[in-house]
Amino acid sequence: TTTSTTTTVTTTVTSTTTTTTSTSTFTTTTVTTTSTTTTSTTTTTSTTTTSTSTVTSTTTTTTTTSTVTSTSTSTTTTSTSTTTTTTFTSTTTTSTTTSTTTITTTTTTSTTTTTSTITSTTTTSTTTTTTTCRPQVAILTDEITRGYCKVTTTNFVDRSVNSKSCDGATDGFVHRALANGMYAHCDAWCLYDWESPDKISYHWNKQKKCFEYGSDCQGQKEQALVTSYKDVLCEAEKMCTPVAPVLSEAVIYRYCEKLSTNGEDRSPKAKGCHDSYTPYVRRSLANKMFSHCGAWCLYDYDQPDTVAYHWNSDTSCWQRGSGCIGHAEQKLSLERKATFCEADLCIPVQSLLSDTLMSSYCESTTVDYSPHAKTCDSALSNQVHLALANKMFSSCSSTCLFGFDDPSQVAFIWNTAGKCWKKTDSCGTAAERAAAVTRKSKFCKA
Repeated sequence: TTTSTTTTVTTTVTSTTTTTTSTSTFTTTTVTTTSTTTTSTTTTTSTTTTSTSTVTSTTTTTTTTSTVTSTSTSTTTTSTSTTTTTTFTSTTTTSTTTSTTTITTTTTTSTTTTTSTITSTTTTSTTTTTTTCRPQVAILTDEITRGYCKVTTTNFVDRSVNSKSCDGATDGFVHRALANGMYAHCDAWCLYDWESPDKISYHWNKQKKCFEYGSDCQGQKEQALVTSYKDVLCEAEKMCTPVAPVLSEAVIYRYCEKLSTNGEDRSPKAKGCHDSYTPYVRRSLANKMFSHCGAWCLYDYDQPDTVAYHWNSDTSCWQRGSGCIGHAEQKLSLERKATFCEADLCIPVQSLLSDTLMSSYCESTTVDYSPHAKTCDSALSNQVHLALANKMFSSCSSTCLFGFDDPSQVAFIWNTAGKCWKKTDSCGTAAERAAAVTRKSKFCKA
C-alpha cells in the first residue's frame, strides 16, 4: 500500500494599505521695532506596524517624517503676520504574495519628506518731518519789520524804510539785510549782511543814527545764529542786486580785500583822466563793473555796452576809450548790469564843459554846444556853459537851452545871426521845459 501524503503549506501575507494624514498649522505674528529673526522647526513622525504570521512572521513598517521650517524676519516699524498650513498624506500599499512550500517575506519601508517654504512680506513705513522755510525778501517795508518786531524802532535802532548806512553807499545792502531779519533779536545793534553774513556786518551808530560798516560785530555769538538763518530759506529765484549810488571803502570791501590789487585805484579817491567823467568812474567801481580784483578794464554803469575805461598807470587815472570794448570781460559786466535792482540814481553834476563831455552827449550838433560856445551877453557865459555841461537841452538839434539853476524860469535860444546864445523868456515847448525841470530834480546834491 502506498500512501501518499501531500502536505501543502500555504502562507498568506496580507498587507493593508495604511494612510496617514497630518495637518500642521503655524501662525506667527511679530510686531517689533528692531530687526528680529524667528525660526521654528516642527518634526512629525508617524510609524505604523502591522504583523500577521501563520508560520513565518512578516513585518511591514511605514515611516513618515515631515519637517517644516519657517523663518520670519521683521524690520523696524513693521508688523508681519504669517499663517502656514502644511498638510501631508502618506499612503503605503503592501502587495499579497502566495506561494506553496515557500515562504516569502516582503518588507516595505516608505519614507516621505515634505518641505514647506514660507515667504515673508515686509512693509516699511517712512515718516517725513517738514520744516517751515524762511521766505526771501527783496524790498524792505515797515510792514515787514513789524512782522519781526512789533515796531520799526527798538533800543534806538531804526529798522524802518528810512534807515540808512553811515557811508551812504551801502543803503541797499543794509535794507536787504533788514528785510530778511538778519539780526538776532529786536534790541540787537548788530546787523549781518544778507549775502555774506559770515564776513560782512554793520553796527548801529547811536550818535550818527545809521548802520556803520565795520568789524565790531564780527565773532559775536549772534553772528553764528544769524548766519544759520540762511540754511532754512525757501527756494526762490535769485533776487536783484542792490545798487550802490556812491563809492565808499565799505562797498569796495564787499568785492575785494584791498582798494588796489594790481596798481589800479578802486578807492573813493579814484578819478577819471578827465574830471567830467570822474563821477561815472566812481559809480562804476561802486557797483563792481569790473570782472575781478586787479582788472584794468572798467565798464560804465549806465552804458556798459558802449562806454568803457582802462587804467592808465602813467597818469594813475581811469581813461575813457575803446581799448576794453569787445573784451571778454565786457560780457561779464553786461550780465551783471542785468541783475541790478531798479534804481533812480541821481545824475552827477558837471562843473566844466569840455569836448570830451559833449561828445558823450552828442556825436554832432546843428548849433554850438562846444566849450567855445558864445553868449550874446558875455556876463551870462558861465550860466550857458553850466547848462550845456549838464545837458539841459531836449535833443542834439535843439535850439533851446534851459538854465541849470532854474529851468522853469530861465532859458536861452540860439541866435543864428549872431551865432550866440541869447537869454529869452519864451523858448521851446511846454513839454521840453517840463523835461528840463524833471532832469534838474534828479541831479545829485553837492
